[in-house]
Amino acid sequence: MEYGLPKRKHPRLSRFDYSTAGAYYITICTHNRRCLLSHIVGRGLSPAETQYTVYGQIAEEQLFLLENRYPFLKIDQYVIMPNHVHAVLILDDAAGNSQRPTITDIVCAYKSLTTRACKK
Repeated sequence: MEYGLPKRKHPRLSRFDYSTAGAYYITICTHNRRCLLSHIVGRGLSPAETQYTVYGQIAEEQLFLLENRYPFLKIDQYVIMPNHVHAVLILDDAAGNSQRPTITDIVCAYKSLTTRACKK
């Protein structure tokens, strides 16, 4: 008998080139899904409001720094929730002949840079 999390189906297509131009919807969760990034604050009958923690502010800053790091990348839409980030990343068609990073490479860079900045 195996304990722990259930085995998940791999979410990516096996033969798809994730460096291809297009829009990609991504979700990135915090370690152990801890609520570190923001707080949802309700005020009576008015709509709930998201207040970023220091870590959420770093997550937002690092997200936009990706556009400087990868000139062919645009952050179209995003939302920072208490324990995860949703974003629509758009890869531009004008990349030149050089090998360009995949969405996986970009997400790994984001996670690494954000983690490093949060640990400071």
